[in-house]
Amino acid sequence: MWSYQEGHRVNTEPLVRSILAALLLLENSDDSEVDPDVAVAGMEAIAHELQQLTPAEIEELITVVGHVADTEEHPARREFYRSVPFALGMSVPPSDR
Repeated sequence: MWSYQEGHRVNTEPLVRSILAALLLLENSDDSEVDPDVAVAGMEAIAHELQQLTPAEIEELITVVGHVADTEEHPARREFYRSVPFALGMSVPPSDR
């Protein structure tokens, strides 16, 4: 879990679930719901911010994403979640792990 103050830990799972939900919404929104260029810009902005994490924080993020994917009952969402670290440039493809 990430620390924001010495000795205080943050529960990262709700944050990761929120990021995954936003990415899923942007990925799956119909063109009439979200302009495709806006969706791509939003996903790129999320990726950029997450790439500012330290290597240890990225590893933790990937671990939490994996946990969320493992507990997801919906197969399409589970596979999408597993692809996120690679899609954001943080990991090797899920098939290579």
